[in-house]
Amino acid sequence: MKAAINVSNLVEYEVSRIEQSQVNLDETNAIVAHSLRVIILEFFMSFSSSFMIVVSCRRSQQFNFFLNILQHLFEMIGDMNVQIVFVDYLKPERIEGNRFQNLLLVDSFEAFLDIDVISYTKDYDINEYYHIFLMQEDSLIPGDMQNIFTYCWNNQIVNCNVQYQNERDQLFIYTYLPFGAMRKCGNTSPELINEFIDNDWQQRPFFVPKTTNFHRCPLVGIIRTNPPYAFALPGRRQRYSGFEAVMVRELSLILNFTLVLRNADDRYYPEPDGVLTMLSNRTANFAFGYYRRRPFGLHLYTNTATHYQSSVLGAICVRGHFLNPFQVLAYPFRLSTWAALIACFVLVLTVTRVVHGRRPKAMATFSMVTSTFGLPIKKKPRMLSSYLLFTPWLWGTFLLRCIYSGLLFHFFSNNVYQPLPQSIEAARNQSYTSVMNSFTFFYITDIPYYGRINHWNHANIVLNSTSEFVPLEYLEEHTDENIFAVIAQEFLTHYTVTHGKVGLFYVMPEAVMQQHLCIYFTKHTILAEQFDLTLSLLKSMGLMRLWIKRYFDLKVLSQVSTDDNKMIKQRDLYGVYAICGGFYLLGMFVCLLEFLTLKYKKLKILFD
Repeated sequence: MKAAINVSNLVEYEVSRIEQSQVNLDETNAIVAHSLRVIILEFFMSFSSSFMIVVSCRRSQQFNFFLNILQHLFEMIGDMNVQIVFVDYLKPERIEGNRFQNLLLVDSFEAFLDIDVISYTKDYDINEYYHIFLMQEDSLIPGDMQNIFTYCWNNQIVNCNVQYQNERDQLFIYTYLPFGAMRKCGNTSPELINEFIDNDWQQRPFFVPKTTNFHRCPLVGIIRTNPPYAFALPGRRQRYSGFEAVMVRELSLILNFTLVLRNADDRYYPEPDGVLTMLSNRTANFAFGYYRRRPFGLHLYTNTATHYQSSVLGAICVRGHFLNPFQVLAYPFRLSTWAALIACFVLVLTVTRVVHGRRPKAMATFSMVTSTFGLPIKKKPRMLSSYLLFTPWLWGTFLLRCIYSGLLFHFFSNNVYQPLPQSIEAARNQSYTSVMNSFTFFYITDIPYYGRINHWNHANIVLNSTSEFVPLEYLEEHTDENIFAVIAQEFLTHYTVTHGKVGLFYVMPEAVMQQHLCIYFTKHTILAEQFDLTLSLLKSMGLMRLWIKRYFDLKVLSQVSTDDNKMIKQRDLYGVYAICGGFYLLGMFVCLLEFLTLKYKKLKILFD
């Protein structure tokens, strides 16, 4: 007996089953598209004007699935500024674009590697974002996620999420927490952070902050000792102080990381074991200690924003430019003032002499001379004309003597020096030579203005030393030369305070240049953004200003010289000896004239 088979009913059943499967598939795709839509609207489109979608598949079935997802997304989001890239692993092609925010649709870890994300972002200085939808079998999901997170950690990609859909159509988001609790440092194990329930994700934000708390994980910092920015404390191993040392230590407390310091210097870049080399091979996380922002290393290193701005100054040692005693005697008044005083003195004496010759009872010429210097006169004036001439002269000379003696006392007590140049240009015109160490010279030649001036290329003294204080020591050893040191103001103040030489150096009012100090990191680091935010917090709290006052006493630059501990030598008293000797000779001459008047009666007219 043969069973009768209703072929038409069987065909109808198969068609209905396929249609139902298609409906279920469309519903599943719509749910996935809706989950991605929420992320696109609330994150990608809210933080950036555009983003990138990259589709990379090794299997055609998943590729069609992603095309269907994109179709749903375009229907759900009407206005979306996005760049879509399709990766063909058989014919790899490099496609440039803005890859700061990325939505990746992949079907395996191998398809993720086909995108080669790090080749596009390895020169970025800020952290990019990757939301990866992984369409894979449930049994392979954990391994692929682990491999993706390991890749992200090895390439300093911290904002990396993986979304997947299991066989029960549940949607989850996983990430890795490299700085977790219980000292799990460098951990790349997948951690569940979000789940799609009732058409919405349960947690916000989508990308978990990972660098706000390092949970005591160690970060290696390379410190370059450069007081007052950073210097080792005497007698205390691996303990440092200084403006930047205290700043970095405060960063470690706020961000909760263990600070591991290593001392290194790379002033003669490049060196095999230099600081910047250690950053390049990732044996250190960051470097600090008077590092200035320079354009030459932007493609090699990442740096923070400027945390302190310093001025490079021109300093002159005033010890070789003090006025000698004779110059001090003439310095209170200008040459034109002295000429006017002498002319008035001669005129008054001439008028007095003429009046006394015609009227013997008028005031004597010698009395006018003695009153000029504040000495008593022999006879008081008897005639009205003598009063009219003597009274203004007496008060005028008294006022001038007070001014002169006051200025003279001020100059003698403050070690007044000769007029010095006000700018670098004025110093060049007065044949001054600049002195600097090789590190400063290497930095200053990057400035186009100074690079064009022959003065900086030829007429300068470059000392083969990395010490910032060598130019000042050179100035003190060559006080008889017209030279000035090119040095940062913080090093100048530190040197003058620690060596007790406040006021010994004159600072030109015009600064040579402004320099911006920062912290250097490895290129494409995960630390720079969080360090910048924390440094901004320290500035707003006033801690930066406190540390600047503590370590940079810039007020000493405006103080006058107090070089009182220097022993007085005989050559310093030559002026005193000359003045005293001159007055003694004058007294002997007057005494001799008085004796001669006893023999020669006509000479009495000089003392009448």
